[in-house]
Amino acid sequence: MKSKILIMFLITTSLLHSQRDVKVLSSDFNSITIEYSPLVIDTSLFKFEGITFRRVEISSGILKNYNDWGLPAIIERYINVGVPSEFGNTIEVLSSSYKELIGQLIPVPYPVQDTFSVSFEYKQNSEYSIFKSNEDIVTFGEFGLLRDVPLQTINISPIKFDAASNKIRLYTRIIFRIDFSRQGVISSKPADDFLDGMLINYEVARYWNKQYSDKNLKKLVIENSVLAGGKWVKFEAPEEGIYKISKANLSLYGIDGNTVDPRTIKIYNNGGKGYPESVTAARPIDLVENAILVIGEEDGKFDDADYILFYGRGTSFWDYDADGNTIKRFKHPYSEKNFFWVTAGGNNGKRISEKPGLNTTPSLTQTSSIAYADLEVDKINLGKTGRQFFGDDFSSSVTSRTYTNSLNGRISGTAINYNFRFAVGSPSGLNLSVAENGNQLFQRNLAGYGTTLYTAGIVNPIPWSFTYNGDLTDNRSVLNFSVIPSGVTSIGYLDYFTIQYEKELKAFGDNLLSFSNPAGGIIEYQLNGFTSSNIKVFNITNFSDVKLVSNYSMLSGSEVHFQFDESATQRSKYYAVGSDAFKTPSNPVEVQNSNLRGEEQGAKFVIVTNKVFRDAANNLKSYRENQAPVTISTYVADIEQIYNEFSGGIIDPTAVRDYLKYAFDNWTIKPQYVLFFGKGTYDYK
Repeated sequence: MKSKILIMFLITTSLLHSQRDVKVLSSDFNSITIEYSPLVIDTSLFKFEGITFRRVEISSGILKNYNDWGLPAIIERYINVGVPSEFGNTIEVLSSSYKELIGQLIPVPYPVQDTFSVSFEYKQNSEYSIFKSNEDIVTFGEFGLLRDVPLQTINISPIKFDAASNKIRLYTRIIFRIDFSRQGVISSKPADDFLDGMLINYEVARYWNKQYSDKNLKKLVIENSVLAGGKWVKFEAPEEGIYKISKANLSLYGIDGNTVDPRTIKIYNNGGKGYPESVTAARPIDLVENAILVIGEEDGKFDDADYILFYGRGTSFWDYDADGNTIKRFKHPYSEKNFFWVTAGGNNGKRISEKPGLNTTPSLTQTSSIAYADLEVDKINLGKTGRQFFGDDFSSSVTSRTYTNSLNGRISGTAINYNFRFAVGSPSGLNLSVAENGNQLFQRNLAGYGTTLYTAGIVNPIPWSFTYNGDLTDNRSVLNFSVIPSGVTSIGYLDYFTIQYEKELKAFGDNLLSFSNPAGGIIEYQLNGFTSSNIKVFNITNFSDVKLVSNYSMLSGSEVHFQFDESATQRSKYYAVGSDAFKTPSNPVEVQNSNLRGEEQGAKFVIVTNKVFRDAANNLKSYRENQAPVTISTYVADIEQIYNEFSGGIIDPTAVRDYLKYAFDNWTIKPQYVLFFGKGTYDYK
């Protein structure tokens, strides 16, 4: 992945447009009056397979219904108007004139693929003959923000068609007025000149930037990244559990246990979940320090018997949703690796505090917990685009596959709930059957995508599900997927499956994960199955603020009991470890310091690149700043540093967006142009 940059392209209509057909008659903070006179490019007749159609094309026109193959092609003109707010604006058409043309409006063509190219067929579909355009000629389109200024797209429909009469109405002149909402706030500091030419009423709209820059895109106080100084090592904790770092491990990380003050050791991690795509949603700021235990740190020395404990997990795990109650499977959409960061020095680090249990009469005794098993292996991207990957294939060559999972501690007779997602990646379908321990529980014919163009696969939008209540030998799930292809080319792919069951609060391998009962109240948890009474229980509900349970109500032999007053709206999650059966981190790598968050000056042109292309990017920077016909301030940002500071080191394109937003919000010279210098890929894993 060293020579690749993961990028997400957003294909949009250009905001820059010719104004020859658009004239602003008046414009102020109350309204704007616009005259639109379409520049007609073509109204010629066109014959396809014996049927005559009329083309109607206008300058800067956009085909509105490009996916409606066989229906009349509707061309619209879009213009961008700055508005004070999203709501409260109105449109009134003041006058209009038009002429009528006789003929059948050319249909949206069907694309026809062959081996080397795509051709088009201009055929009418079954609904062409009843088509009639609506009467609205000017409407509101999409709303958004452009460098803090609220923007409204205005959709103008100068071409109307009635198939029944074979008449095309072509408007030659439309005058309309937009009355603006009174909800806007006029700023004393206008938006920058970069918007000039992008908004038809730029001189007015540039003063409507205050409410959005102050409210929705509130700036952060510039602070240096924690990665700006000190020695940093990142490593992995691939499965959920409590991890141990010994003095020997620490030395392997390049941190000398003989000289380090253990009280200053810190571990950072951002949780392993995907970052929110909404620009206004809450997200971690820089790396997040996690609470850890450092056994023996009190004397200020890291002795041979001292060690660090922390809670770790990968990028696929079960946790509570935002409502604090629903348990769901989280799987990072872009990365299979979650990174943790260790450093030392400076202030004392964040430590796991004790959470003492109660000692009273409980309202509920919990001896079991919901539990999960799952499988999702990303092997193939059917369309070689987007972020949907699928796993094992099923075809005439491989008609059956079996997956075995240990459902340790499963309570006999309780329901096992299964969910799975399966895709058909061929025009022809197949019959799919699923069996548990030889008991068929699901069977269905799954259709292929047939003759649908530009489709690589078809999948049910809602996962399939079924339930099993029978016994499992040794609590072992033996899940078999088998297919009967309808043709030799039929092929299907398993996306994932999940298994939900009820299990005893019994440790296996001296480890036990459990979730609190959704009823809430004072719950006594009764855990067993440990190999000794050396048992530590952690409340891991908040990944960065883990607590160590103390004041057990009972600790004896292989059992431990503890009580807490649990909330029904924010359930708890616990992880218990017996006999010091802790997990060990892997793949430590030292990371050089970086401080993208500390940049204040900024530049108009940002180059995002990989370290492999750093020298070439710097050469381009030098050229653009010193030798280009029009020089421009330029800043080169390393993609790995962006991931480190804006997504905890995890590959996530949202980090690039967040970095650019951070730059726009905080740099003195705001970015205007971005170049992704490298190679993009859909296969981010």
